Amino acid sequence: MDAINLILFAVLFVLQVAIIILLLRRRSGDAGRQTELLARQLQAQDNERRAQIERLEAAVQTLREDNYRQQVKLLELEHADMHRFFVPKTGTAL
Repeated sequence: MDAINLILFAVLFVLQVAIIILLLRRRSGDAGRQTELLARQLQAQDNERRAQIERLEAAVQTLREDNYRQQVKLLELEHADMHRFFVPKTGTAL
C-alpha cells in the first residue's frame, strides 16, 4: 500500500511539473501583450473612477451650498436672530 501511494505521489509530482513548464512556455509569448493590455484596462478603469469621484465631489459641494442657502433663508423667514451665527463668505464653504 505504501509503495502504491509513493508511486502515485511521484506521478502526480511529475504531472504538476510538466503542467507548470507548459504553462510557462505558453505565457512567455503572450506575457508582453497581456501585460500591456491589462495595464491599459487598469488605467482606463482608474481614470473613470477618478472622473466619477470628481463628479460626485462637485455634486456634494453643490448640495452643501444649496443646503446652506436654504437654512439661511429659513432663518430669515422665521425672523431668527442671526447675529450670533458666523456666516462665512461666499465660496469658502467646505
